[in-house]
Amino acid sequence: KPPRPRPDEALAAKGEVVYEAAGCAFCHGHEAESAHGAIKDLRMANAKTHDQWAGIVLGGLRVQQGMPPFGPMGLGMEEATALQAYVLREAWKGYETQGAAKPAAAR
Repeated sequence: KPPRPRPDEALAAKGEVVYEAAGCAFCHGHEAESAHGAIKDLRMANAKTHDQWAGIVLGGLRVQQGMPPFGPMGLGMEEATALQAYVLREAWKGYETQGAAKPAAAR
């Protein structure tokens, strides 16, 4: 289950635009699914990752793991928050799809 509540849809839609425009899909795949298998599926981000979201996306907390800081590239807190909303929306979609695919007795 995603570690945060479902996000506001308008904010998530803005995040989707930022995600594509900033090139996030190149590494993280469309719909926040891992593009190359070596990079974690963002839909599975845990609570700690979400707690550190701005530091990771804007400030470079995971630069040693290959995640560049996007703050110096012009993204700000508003875009980072929208990106997080988009990732959470996709996480909830995946979670709900997974639940719908289970037989009723397994739910």
